[in-house]
Amino acid sequence: SSPDNQQQGTVDVVTHATSLGAIPTPPIKIQIRGAPRQNAAAKDSEWVRQRRVYEDQKPVDVNEVVLVDSEAGGVMEGLSSNFFALVNGTLKTAGEGILLGSVREAVLRVAEREGIPVVLEPPTVGELNNWEGAFVSSTSRLLLPVDEVSAPELEPPVIKKFQKSELVRRLVDAVMKEVAACSEPVDG
Repeated sequence: SSPDNQQQGTVDVVTHATSLGAIPTPPIKIQIRGAPRQNAAAKDSEWVRQRRVYEDQKPVDVNEVVLVDSEAGGVMEGLSSNFFALVNGTLKTAGEGILLGSVREAVLRVAEREGIPVVLEPPTVGELNNWEGAFVSSTSRLLLPVDEVSAPELEPPVIKKFQKSELVRRLVDAVMKEVAACSEPVDG
């Protein structure tokens, strides 16, 4: 808003659009680390500083770092994504204490439509052995199935690899169609 606009009671809105690039290719690896941010609803400068530490420690072949609530062991969200785990046929994701992304909402709609039970509670590191699959979601990744989860801070450290399952494939395909149906082409 400029001084000229304030006198006229108008506001200029400026937007920038750019191509998101390709969805990452397998193997998709994530790392469970640290503790969640204090105010997940805010994308503020403090969060940018905090996440830099995790980004600097992230191995080159790891796609995302996912933060755990150190008290309850709940896996909350990624540095730039929402997180889901498929646990005994149920899709689990944190219901609060995270940034509620638009792709996350699409995933929840699709799961309901596909008859996949959803629990809005974070999956826990304690039930990691029961995870049948894991996903990160974001505008640039859509719903990205994870091939390998590592938890280097657990004692002993854990690495879990997932086999591709029909349920994982079905969910990813349905989310891709959902997002495409809600999208509009933009002429360059």
